[in-house]
Amino acid sequence: MRRESLRLRLGLAAAALIALALLLAGVGLTVILDQVLDARTADELDRTAKLIAGRVGIAPDGRPTISREPPDPRFATPYGGLYWQVEAGSQVLRSRSLWDKSLDLGPGAGDAPATMESTGPDGGRLITIVRPLEIGPRGAETGLRVIVAEDRR
Repeated sequence: MRRESLRLRLGLAAAALIALALLLAGVGLTVILDQVLDARTADELDRTAKLIAGRVGIAPDGRPTISREPPDPRFATPYGGLYWQVEAGSQVLRSRSLWDKSLDLGPGAGDAPATMESTGPDGGRLITIVRPLEIGPRGAETGLRVIVAEDRR
């Protein structure tokens, strides 16, 4: 076969186009799967936030309390990759997995339900769910924020 033959050039062009199509498909699938995993993780974290919110109370001194901790053992393991925190004003109740740190949501965190990225106690990236709620008798409600986060690793 001669190097300048039409068959050889068409074969090389076809191989290059197939390689490009496979590369683009791989990148597209990676992006789609990442989005699906983020949505699934956010849904699981939201369910955990609702579970914690159902167990939260306020002590007479204004501190948040929890009747029973969530059953996942990662909440009890220091830097276990799964974290929860309940904020009542300046009072904070948090999981053992946070050890002696708190979840820092940064300046973008308001008092509306949100899904965001934050920095974990070990410096890793977290996907974070924030759920505001009010508990207590009507007219004397206490505002809380329930925050649940999972390490992206």
